[in-house]
Amino acid sequence: MMPVLSHAELEAAALALEAEVGAELGSLIEPPVPFELTLDVLRLSLEVADLSSGQASPVLGAISFSRRTVFIDRKTVVGVRFGFTVCHEIGHWRLHQPAFGIACDDTLCRDEDDAPREREAERFAAYYLMPAWLVRSTTEGRDARDPGVLARLAIKFGASRQAMSIRLSQLGLL
Repeated sequence: MMPVLSHAELEAAALALEAEVGAELGSLIEPPVPFELTLDVLRLSLEVADLSSGQASPVLGAISFSRRTVFIDRKTVVGVRFGFTVCHEIGHWRLHQPAFGIACDDTLCRDEDDAPREREAERFAAYYLMPAWLVRSTTEGRDARDPGVLARLAIKFGASRQAMSIRLSQLGLL
């Protein structure tokens, strides 16, 4: 089992990826974070699949380390969770792929026995999709407690209102 990463380590990993992507594509100056282009920078492919078919609980995304492929459930692609789910899988690639090794033939998807790894990927996704510096600069002069402002911020960042609300709370902006 891999050691659990701290919030600071996860945020640093997200910022490092932001810098890596910025070096190749240009610095990020406003939302949304180019998560689909991030896949290109990381040389990962994206496939839409029926992941939840026959599953007891919905599977939104998965990653195959050996195939360098992120799988997103067909229903998620058209929903507000698309960006967050892609960033979650990118988080698995950046944080957990070394533990599996590139040559393994393992596809990682949500597993109740691996809650720490899932929480890390969730936090990484929030830090990457909604970086603190960008959330702060975008909310400057706005009342993020206003439901309309919250909804517009969520749309701007490509996140659900719930994810945006959690991130704003974490940053002390709610």
